[in-house]
Parts: sequence; C-alpha cells; structure tokens
Amino acid sequence: GTILIGGKGLAAPYKFLEGATVLLLAVCHHQPSIFGVVLNHMMNESMDGAFCPSSRAKYPNFVNSTVRYGGPNAPHWTVLARASSPGAHAVVPGLFAGGSLLDLNRQVARGQTVRDSVAFYSGYVAWQLADLKKQIENGDWLVAQAPASLLLKTPSASNGTQFTAALTAALK
Repeated sequence: GTILIGGKGLAAPYKFLEGATVLLLAVCHHQPSIFGVVLNHMMNESMDGAFCPSSRAKYPNFVNSTVRYGGPNAPHWTVLARASSPGAHAVVPGLFAGGSLLDLNRQVARGQTVRDSVAFYSGYVAWQLADLKKQIENGDWLVAQAPASLLLKTPSASNGTQFTAALTAALK
C-alpha cells in the first residue's frame, strides 16, 4: 500500500496531479517505470456508460458503480477490490488489483462482498523511476504506507481533498 500524497509544485507533464493521492501498483522492470491510480478523483459517470451491452448483462451488480479517474493513460481499466478473485494480486492485505470481474460479480450476488468494495479506475498514471525519485527528493510527494481500510472508500468518501486530509490524519 505505498501511496503518494500531495503532488505539490509539480511541473508538466505531472501538473494535473497536484493535490492527488496515488496508490502505486506495479514496477515495470523492462523499462524503469512505475504505475498507479489516483484514489481521490471521481468521475461523473457510472459503469453503465462504460460497459458495452454484453458486459452490462454479464456484470449487472456493477452497472451503477461510479467510475473513478485513475489517470490520463487510457484506455485502461484497473479494478481494485477488497475481495480476492482468480488472477488478482494483493496490493496490501485485504486489497486486490485485477482478477476476475465475473467472480467478483458472483460474490456480490451471493452477499459475500458488497458492490462498493469493488472500484473501477479509468486510466492510470505512470512515471519513469528517475522522475518519481526526483519528485520525492524535491518534496513534491509525501510517501506513506496505508492499510486497505484507508485506501478503498465509498465514492462519496473518496472524492477530493477531504479524502487526502482524512488519509493524512489517519496515518499520523
């Protein structure tokens, strides 16, 4: 659960990340880069508009889920969930990235998990490792570790600076 908080004073092309909270998800070893998703920016869309008709029929429990802005690199979807599913990898104990959307839909239908414990991020943000290291050294980001309970909140509790302030306070 490594997160970046703040994004203060960033220059282009990262200026859009000012005030963001970013969950880092994976390092690409072929190119020295890292990617993650913005946690505190909801979009004014639901998955109903993102799903094609066959996906709407296949994943009915997620049709009304809020689309979250993961970053500008799109088209790409990242699913974070509190429940494990085949193919998912643990980000921290109790929070999983990727996996089987069909299995998660079934878990919601069976009452084994709730819809808001599955989040859909449109896009992602990425850095060359050297660029991110420089931003951290410049004090542009606060780097912290956070548990799953603080990382995946309902859409209303995840939007904007309030989420970042609550997260920062909880980590102190």
